[in-house]
Amino acid sequence: MDLDVLARDALACVRRLKTQPEIDPRRVGLWGISQGGWITPLAAGLDDAPAFIINSLGPATSLRRHLQDKRRGEITGQVSTFDFIVKS
Repeated sequence: MDLDVLARDALACVRRLKTQPEIDPRRVGLWGISQGGWITPLAAGLDDAPAFIINSLGPATSLRRHLQDKRRGEITGQVSTFDFIVKS
């Protein structure tokens, strides 16, 4: 699925939560883990609805590089970039 679509979905969740009477709308944000590390900054760049974002264990590479490494692993049988480097 497109990361932009996921970012917009996350924003829809933030907006919905902010309408709930039991929730302080000034304290609603996004916490991105793994793939969420790409999604939360995208969402924050699209709209100021989130009060904050937290990237925990987010990727340290571009999505394109990640997908290239993943595909290389599928072809070679190596599961990570680290395995590729060590075995090379």
